Amino acid sequence: MERDKVLLIYGSGGAGIEFVDLAKEINKESGKWNEIAFIDDIREESDYYGCKVYKFDQALESKEKEQVEVVISL
Repeated sequence: MERDKVLLIYGSGGAGIEFVDLAKEINKESGKWNEIAFIDDIREESDYYGCKVYKFDQALESKEKEQVEVVISL
């Protein structure tokens, strides 16, 4: 199990929410990610749908790239 991994979902619209639901189901069985979060420069909330929301620049600065997996949900 690689619990130090982070899944960042680029875009928090309908497709992003579907990815969160899917990722949470996968995580129940595999425990692959210790954090599931959104990257969204438009959304004002810092938390949405139970996940932290990062601006693009914040995500780049705050995460080690070896730990990050990204899904684009546009």
